[in-house]
Amino acid sequence: MRCSVYKCYNGDELLYIGKSSKPDRRMAQHRSTSSWCRKGTRVDISWFDCEAEASANEAKEIRRCRPKHNYQHNREPFVLINIKVDPDDADKWREAAREDGRTVSEICRAALERVARRVEKQRVNQ
Repeated sequence: MRCSVYKCYNGDELLYIGKSSKPDRRMAQHRSTSSWCRKGTRVDISWFDCEAEASANEAKEIRRCRPKHNYQHNREPFVLINIKVDPDDADKWREAAREDGRTVSEICRAALERVARRVEKQRVNQ
């Protein structure tokens, strides 16, 4: 039975990759249950001769593209980073965060995300 792999985009940002023999019906289900789908502006559909071929392509594409809302096939080991702030500097961090309109945790998270994007870019370019 023919099966598809569909990719849902918001502009150029790939939101999700899925597999279905009835992609229109599956996207309607996503729209009713997933907030990310309502952000979607485009869906690209590729058809395969059988479900096994579609499944293999779906997994490969998820690992390659790492869509934001896919969890299956999109997990890698993570590193827990514990940031300790010197108590003498804590007030400086809080003040800087207040001026920036974010919490200290949000600032740290954003910095770590930038590092992770650079690492991922280097991994993809190898």
